[in-house]
Amino acid sequence: MPQPLRHTLRTLALGLALPLLLTAESAAQLPRLHLGRRLQLTERAWDEKGHEAGKAILMPAFQAAVTSFFTGRFADGAKALDRARFRLLEGREPSDLELARLGLEILTLVRFFASYEKGLVAVIDPFYEVEGTRADLDALELVFVSAKGDLVLPKRAAETVRWDAPEGGWPEGDHALVLRDERGREISRITISMASELPRRFERLLRVIEGKSGVAARSLALGTNNLQRLNGAQVFERHVPALAELEALERLAAELEAGTPPCAGEGDWLLDLSAEPEKELPARFYAPARAKEGAEPARPLVIALHGMGGSEHIFFDASGAGRIVRLARERGWLLVAPKVVGDSGFVERVIEAVEELRAVDRSRVFLVGHSMGASRACGAVQRSPRLYRAVALFGGAGRLKDPLAAKSVAFWVGIGTQDFAYRGAVSFARTLQKAEHPRVVLQELPGVEHYTVMQLGLDAAFAFFDAEAQRGG
Repeated sequence: MPQPLRHTLRTLALGLALPLLLTAESAAQLPRLHLGRRLQLTERAWDEKGHEAGKAILMPAFQAAVTSFFTGRFADGAKALDRARFRLLEGREPSDLELARLGLEILTLVRFFASYEKGLVAVIDPFYEVEGTRADLDALELVFVSAKGDLVLPKRAAETVRWDAPEGGWPEGDHALVLRDERGREISRITISMASELPRRFERLLRVIEGKSGVAARSLALGTNNLQRLNGAQVFERHVPALAELEALERLAAELEAGTPPCAGEGDWLLDLSAEPEKELPARFYAPARAKEGAEPARPLVIALHGMGGSEHIFFDASGAGRIVRLARERGWLLVAPKVVGDSGFVERVIEAVEELRAVDRSRVFLVGHSMGASRACGAVQRSPRLYRAVALFGGAGRLKDPLAAKSVAFWVGIGTQDFAYRGAVSFARTLQKAEHPRVVLQELPGVEHYTVMQLGLDAAFAFFDAEAQRGG
């Protein structure tokens, strides 16, 4: 376990006066959480400043983040992203003190509280070291900010910061702890959720599940279990708006009890798509609201497959700051991002599972794959080409034993010229073109590395899908 993490855990235990039992899973998730937060911040800053303007500054940092992810040196990637983002936004290099401040993280033992809890304790600790420099905590401020903004509780920053519950208890909401500098600029932020009658609400959800099967019931069980773990000492790789997710589960439970179609409103759900009782197939799912009048139309479906070491969350929370969700929402399409497991056979199960929830236009099913996910997308087409209208491959590709057997499937291949997968992706596209496959587009992105190809290429890939969706047949 890295030394900064050991220090963090000791400080948390002392601050809370409670024994801290951190699972191996939690210890593994903390570095992913910290690196992922910086990826999202840097992606948003890049969108704000313009892609061409920021490319020279950010490409080396994103490359460092990819390398750090695959080597397990998450802190190195986080530092590179913080330094590059500061340069992009401020137009200069950060000082050692400024960089040390950017390395600070806020931690709590629990992220989802019952609103009757008497107090809240947080720890501020560096995720990475800046040689010879420590952040000046006494110049900073840690602030509890309620979801509605009507309760703001500032405290002078320190290694351990405590708040007593306000009179009447904590308000319900997905609140924030925000670390700020002396000029009010945000350094770090985490989500802290609070809910009334939390044990009773968990019990009710579990009662609804009893005796039920199918995707909706399995998803209700998975979501409830995750929130119960968050109410314990579990750490996840993303900041979870737990109250919003609890309320979404309660709506799903009401639909199950009433026997009405599930996932009726527009939303983002965590699903379990597995058909096997002893296995989970977690996925994030976006769907627009059902039609208010008349029959619900069958909608195009986009299936997004992540790369090695990724998860079902990366397309929704990162990969261009969740750009793929916006693109699906603009079109009124369904979007599902499963956790990639095993070979490509599971993709067919994903389509079947989504159909338990919403009507899918089987003539317009699209695949998006990044890195290893690109290989899995090619494998899915190899197995059942008739299921897919078009495929967008980012940062990689795969193999098709008989390219013309998949001639009904259109391929868009996006690859950065600085991507380690460049040769393989270009070779794949050229092979299809030489075999006279009718619809293949190769888009090379100059100076772009492995990860950012999605942020820069998703708009073009969806324009390609739009054109294919309009084709007959």
